[in-house]
Amino acid sequence: MIIVKNYNTEKTIIHFHSKWSIASLRIISVTERLSNYYKGIIEFLRVELEEEEYLIKKFNIKKTPTLIMFVNGLEKCRIEKYCRERLIIRKIKKIFNVI
Repeated sequence: MIIVKNYNTEKTIIHFHSKWSIASLRIISVTERLSNYYKGIIEFLRVELEEEEYLIKKFNIKKTPTLIMFVNGLEKCRIEKYCRERLIIRKIKKIFNVI
């Protein structure tokens, strides 16, 4: 995982999280596993809310954790709460057309 630099690649997921949120901390392990699984197919980026205020405003982040899925720089899906890994996988498969 890396800090957000470019979300205009073909397939990108940005994970907005917070150190103080237990739900955010749970999702980190999920996104790390998925990042390894989809390495080279989907770019996973992580943003810590306490350190990147301008990105909070830019992407209108209201809750933590928030996952935003982009295709060619366009937002296609947003998950604004903790959810199970299988739901995230289902969304990834639908949005990015991957296995």
